[in-house]
Amino acid sequence: MGHEQRRKDLDGQITGLERVLQILREEENVEVLLESTLAYLQAEFDWRLIWIGLYDRQAHRLFGKGGMTPNGDLSFLKQRFALNPGDLLEQVVIQLQPVEVPDLRSSNRAGEWRKAAQTFNIQGTTLFPLRYKDRCYGVVLLGTDVSEYETESGEKTQLAIVFGALATALYQIEKDWQRQQVKHPDESLLALISQLR
Repeated sequence: MGHEQRRKDLDGQITGLERVLQILREEENVEVLLESTLAYLQAEFDWRLIWIGLYDRQAHRLFGKGGMTPNGDLSFLKQRFALNPGDLLEQVVIQLQPVEVPDLRSSNRAGEWRKAAQTFNIQGTTLFPLRYKDRCYGVVLLGTDVSEYETESGEKTQLAIVFGALATALYQIEKDWQRQQVKHPDESLLALISQLR
C-alpha cells in the first residue's frame, strides 16, 4: 500500500508540473504566467509565505507582483523593494543563485522582509532568481515557519524547472515587445499623441 500511495503522489506531482509547464510555454500574458506559477506553488508545496517580484533593471528594484501570506494580507507583497548593497534580494539578483536563510526574522540582510518575517512568523526561507541565461527577471521568496528549513533536492529540482520556464517565458515576452518597438516605433508615438487629444 505504501508503494502504491507514493506512486499516486508522484503521478499527481508530475501531472501538476506538466500542467504548469504547458501554461508557461504557451501563455503570453505576464499576469496569467505569474498567477499560474503561484497556483502551482500553493497546490504542490506547504509554504506559509510565497512572494514573486519582477526585477526593474533601470531602477534596480523589485516590483512585488503578489503571492500568499499566512494571514491573507497581500498589500505588503505588492510593494516595490529597492535593492541595497549587501541585501539578500540584491545578492540573488546579482549572483543569480538561490539563497537559503535559516531564520529570516533575525537576518540583518533581509531589509524590509525582516519585519514581515517577524509579523508572519517566517523562519526558514529560500530565495530563487527568475533567470534566463545571465539575466535576472525577478525573485521568488518561499518561507516556512520551520527554523533552518532546507529545501529538499527533489523540491529544488521542481522549483528550478518551473522558475526556469517562467523566466524563459518572460524573456520571450520582452523579446517580442522589443521586436514590435523596432518594427513600429511610430505606433507608440501615435498612441501617445492620441491619448493627449
